Amino acid sequence: MFIRSALIVVVVLFWQLAMVGRAGAGYSGFVEPTAWTRGVTANSTYQEWDVFTSTTIDPPLNAPDVGSYSLPALPAIHDVSDASGASFLTGGGNIYSFSTPLDVDIVLPNFASVGGWTTITLQTVTQGEVMDLDSLRIVLDSVAYTPVDNALLYTVPLGGFGGVQEDRWFEFHLPGNAALYTIEFSAAGSSLSLDKIAVDTAWTSNSTPMDEPSPLVPPQEGDVDLDGDVDFQDFLLLQVGYGNTSGAARSDGDLDADGDVDFQDFLVLQVNFGAGGDADFIGDASSAATLVPEPGTLFMAITAALALAISAGAWRRRSSGRTEFDPYR
Repeated sequence: MFIRSALIVVVVLFWQLAMVGRAGAGYSGFVEPTAWTRGVTANSTYQEWDVFTSTTIDPPLNAPDVGSYSLPALPAIHDVSDASGASFLTGGGNIYSFSTPLDVDIVLPNFASVGGWTTITLQTVTQGEVMDLDSLRIVLDSVAYTPVDNALLYTVPLGGFGGVQEDRWFEFHLPGNAALYTIEFSAAGSSLSLDKIAVDTAWTSNSTPMDEPSPLVPPQEGDVDLDGDVDFQDFLLLQVGYGNTSGAARSDGDLDADGDVDFQDFLVLQVNFGAGGDADFIGDASSAATLVPEPGTLFMAITAALALAISAGAWRRRSSGRTEFDPYR
């Protein structure tokens, strides 16, 4: 307990400095397909929404405000709507309901081509409550098609009313090519805010579908919360889990996958501290550069604090009078 108390004091001090000028939650950014070229490949479409203007299927439709494309040209009948009947638009143009789970429908025009395969990739950004992943499907001729692949690209806890932001990616393979597709999914509970959506589709006459590789990259070494960087949030999580001797996961701070959280995990985090997001860690250089120590300086201080805490608090005497080193004390 002494170790944790000492670390908390040090971390709080430097965390307050490091947070000066730090931006709020962002998002990972939607990725373009690699199996075909957006805006170039024949029999492909693209549609992306950032600000929604309606919550229902009633006109006017939610036209893609970021961009859309189809080759050859298709009728502009794209739409995003909520069938729950209890949602409303937020000031930022999100679709939100605090009383009922959202029931989202995404309508996409397509080419009605014969045979072959259609590949569809869906990307979403949600806040608050999470998606019910088991509800995600595309129904064709009474058959429900579910994703063949998916990836959680980014997640971060939110302040305010709580919940998390999640950026997700999904891939569907569908036989043939319909004139219209509807992607359906629900929220896992009330208070999901639908923030952004992007959908790409591509049809091929081949006997096998175009397979779009997952955009998920291996996690950054030392990244406990899997948000793409190694910063004080990761250190805080490791500090909370420090001393766990069995059954520990990466989210607890087990960075070497040996089931515990110990000094070896701390060293992994130390070596990689600042990787993947130095600018986000430091904040706005114009306002915070003079206040925020370099990552190396910060970790020198923390390492010294950890060593001091171990030296002062990890030695204990048992009733037998024997002195024993306990690194988890």
